[in-house]
Amino acid sequence: EGGVVFVNGDDASLLEMAAARPLKHVIYYGTQNANNLINGKLIENSPHLVLEWWQRGSTIKHTVKSQLTGVYNLDNILAAIAVANHLGLSPDEICKGIREYQPKNNRSQVVQTATNTLICDYYNANPSSMAVAIDNIDKITADKKVLILGDMFEMGAEAAAEHKAIIEKALSINAEVIFIGKEFANQAPQLPEGGAFYENTEEAIVALQANPIKNATVLIKGSRGMALERLVELF
Repeated sequence: EGGVVFVNGDDASLLEMAAARPLKHVIYYGTQNANNLINGKLIENSPHLVLEWWQRGSTIKHTVKSQLTGVYNLDNILAAIAVANHLGLSPDEICKGIREYQPKNNRSQVVQTATNTLICDYYNANPSSMAVAIDNIDKITADKKVLILGDMFEMGAEAAAEHKAIIEKALSINAEVIFIGKEFANQAPQLPEGGAFYENTEEAIVALQANPIKNATVLIKGSRGMALERLVELF
């Protein structure tokens, strides 16, 4: 009662839920819906997101480069813009906030080393987040790409099938792929040749020390228990 609801106007499920409720004040944001108060589109993802956004009815468009990666974060940025606009921040203040926000929680965090660009996304992992992370690096413009994927925990009876599906998806893109963990390693004999498999992080560390990766964009993603942050110093 008296509150404000921010709804992604591109999400059919959310639109249906909003329509089914007696909401008095709804603010829509997104990339496609004519009802969106805040609109935006992706300009670049290599690996940082550059986007253009504008308010409905305005001819002024604002272009801003974020320090986030992942096409999936475009919706998150537009949601933040919608909230900030509602709270009265100016476009310049909003763009400044987007430019200066630095993710430091190992979620879509870009780390530039002397020889590589790392996408550190190892706070957690599940089949859907793995899939979108693979899709994202596939779309990034880079001369050399490497995927380092660690086991997904708590998959239960679906573990084998879900890890097999991620292996197949990862091997389908133009990238070198390294799989770490017993669940991934268990699938190796059942699949066509491709990728490197290590049963644990320690084995992967030894291999990477012997064969360093250089001049690459590297996605590091896996469940928190895999402790993939230990790999970062190798790059």
